[in-house]
Amino acid sequence: MVRFKIVQVVLEEEVIKELKEKTGEKTTKDALLKAVLHYLDCPEAGNEKGKFIANRKKRRLPPHLAKLIE
Repeated sequence: MVRFKIVQVVLEEEVIKELKEKTGEKTTKDALLKAVLHYLDCPEAGNEKGKFIANRKKRRLPPHLAKLIE
C-alpha cells in the first residue's frame, strides 16, 4: 500500500513562476512534483553551490521559519 503525505512550503511568487517555466508545467502542484522527482533521480543532486544557495540566504523568511533554518 502506498502512503501519501501532504506538505506545504513557503516560496516567493517569482520562484514559483520560474519553476513553472523550467518544468513546463502549468500548475504549481505539478511543477513542484516534477522538480522533486527530478531532484531525487538526479546524480548531481545535493552538490548545488552558487546562485540558488546564495540567493536563499539573502531572502527574508518569516520569523518562525528563519529559526528552523538557521
